[in-house]
Amino acid sequence: MAGEIFISYRRSDAAKARLLHALLKQRGVDAWYDALVGAGDDWRRSTMKALDAAPIFVLLFSKIASESQDISKELAAATFSNKLVIPVRIDNIKPQGAFLYELASRNWFDAFDDTEARFEILADKLAALVKGGPEADVAAFNLGAPQPPPVITLAAKPLLKRPVVLGSVAAAGVAVIAAVAMFAMGPQTGKTITPAAQRIGFFGFTLTSEEPSAKALAEAATDQMFQTMGLFKLDSAARDGSLGTPPDQRLTRANELGALYALSGEVRPDTDGMTLSIRLVDVPSRTTLWEQSFSGPASEAGFLPFQIAFPANDIMSCIVRYRSRQTQNTSQFLKLVAERCRQSATMSPDNVLNAISAARGLAQAEPSSAFMHAYLAVALAISVQSIPASARPARIAEAEAALRRAIELEPKEPYLILARAKFAESTAVPLAEYDATLLDLLTQAEAQAQVQEIDSHILGVNSSGYASLLRLAGRWRASLPYASAAAANDPMLAQSNFGLPYAALGQSSRARDEYRQWFALNPAAATWRDWTFGAVFLGAGDAAGMLKSAPSFVPKSVVECYRDIQKAYVSKKPKARSLGAKRASECGDAGDLSPAAVLTSLAALGDLERAFALANGQPKLNSSSVGSHSISPNALFLPMSRAMRADPRFVPLVEKLGLMDYWRA
Repeated sequence: MAGEIFISYRRSDAAKARLLHALLKQRGVDAWYDALVGAGDDWRRSTMKALDAAPIFVLLFSKIASESQDISKELAAATFSNKLVIPVRIDNIKPQGAFLYELASRNWFDAFDDTEARFEILADKLAALVKGGPEADVAAFNLGAPQPPPVITLAAKPLLKRPVVLGSVAAAGVAVIAAVAMFAMGPQTGKTITPAAQRIGFFGFTLTSEEPSAKALAEAATDQMFQTMGLFKLDSAARDGSLGTPPDQRLTRANELGALYALSGEVRPDTDGMTLSIRLVDVPSRTTLWEQSFSGPASEAGFLPFQIAFPANDIMSCIVRYRSRQTQNTSQFLKLVAERCRQSATMSPDNVLNAISAARGLAQAEPSSAFMHAYLAVALAISVQSIPASARPARIAEAEAALRRAIELEPKEPYLILARAKFAESTAVPLAEYDATLLDLLTQAEAQAQVQEIDSHILGVNSSGYASLLRLAGRWRASLPYASAAAANDPMLAQSNFGLPYAALGQSSRARDEYRQWFALNPAAATWRDWTFGAVFLGAGDAAGMLKSAPSFVPKSVVECYRDIQKAYVSKKPKARSLGAKRASECGDAGDLSPAAVLTSLAALGDLERAFALANGQPKLNSSSVGSHSISPNALFLPMSRAMRADPRFVPLVEKLGLMDYWRA
């Protein structure tokens, strides 16, 4: 009989396949492995029938399995059929050959140590995945979810001359404006490394209640944190050396593990749902560097492990980055580092000011550190657009002074590359000048990576900036290699760069996958808005279903706006579409939709008068506009905006916005 799960294994590992099958059966899950083939049945026919029927493919991967042609064929068939492939290592080996091609980018479940206990956890996760419920989302992306590709950097010798082809304006007024590829050689594999390792002892999430749902959440959150630490390339102590340590012995145990930091969490059920708390402590000084709680209703508890893992790892990476470059180790200096990283994690006006204050303190405490001054310049530069126009000249002057000081101290300091990019962005230079600056800095970063250690974060941020610049002019395909380089070099930039470009290129299925993965890793209101935008207008998801069951952390007013616009968009009645366009404008005025979303809605619903009025109200584009959510040029080049590009008013609009000057350059 076929099951919901197909277990692929080598005959020498039959005892482990039998154990997993039994554990799944105890949990009410139908699984299939070839021991179930009846006497006289055709083995190959039965195997392929079971493989075809099961949506989940579990591979028990061992040294002997890696040498099996039959297993590699089963894996290829499962991948081709879009099964959820879950590789489980029962030997501590890495995949090679055909297995490397199919499995290297997936999350692995390791069960080579204490296999029976690990299989119990695996069976719980597989059961949750099959049965659905609050834990299913967590299980789905802890088991078999694709990981980011390997690190990619720019080629050492890119071709800097980039021909730009402008279409002509036909007599009827139809404008066709296009640009061709940027490089003869795009981003390639290169040499990057992470900051100096500073070990973290993670002691998992403990319980304040023995409720089964709390236990499942604690296990999921613990697994997700370990996986995300690996994604961020943070040095963590082995889980079997840290998990299970009593709270009062954790600092001592962290010290024994050679860890500078102790990370621990707690799961607390309450009347409204679940709360996850996290705490990071400096082991030598016993100083709490960061602590925060994340709450959600019981129905959405599956989102919490992801909501806590990314910010925690972002802050830890920031602390490691600063601490690996310091020359002093006082508690006061460490507090400044922690404050700088905590505050910059959320770009609210108060947090930006606090982050700048901490960065100033770090530069003063390390007056001879080019790194500290370069990072002060970055903190100052990225804050420019968030302050009143009257205060910007002074902020830019301070950033320039910090940049100049860093250059004086060490002209080859890698973080000067990032500081120069952010400074150019803050000074609102023309797009053509910013384009040339970013390309030059990316080339410098690649060249520097060939001769010295360079944090991949630098390449990630600059690559993401250049991808945004290309998308600003509708150059969706040209942006993808830089988006890949950004995601590979900096996990915080992950899939956020992929959904819209693939959707705009008509690859709705690929776009849907990218949006889904990014939302699973970063479930937040902003991510949901982006995905819903792609679903409503570009088929990158089930728009009606998403709007019917939106997460509670998305403002109700935003959901209602998209729901009304989606109904108007699928309607063929002129009055309904007109009312939808009016609703889009109202949502924009209320702050529930960005100008880009409003402009797209207006163009898609046929209200070109309002669409051109909104677009003409935008300021001339420059470097400070790139990546901003308050502008709408991307929307001009989406499929739904084709009527705008065919309108005689389009060419004067792009002239006014400064895009024509950019293309001509």
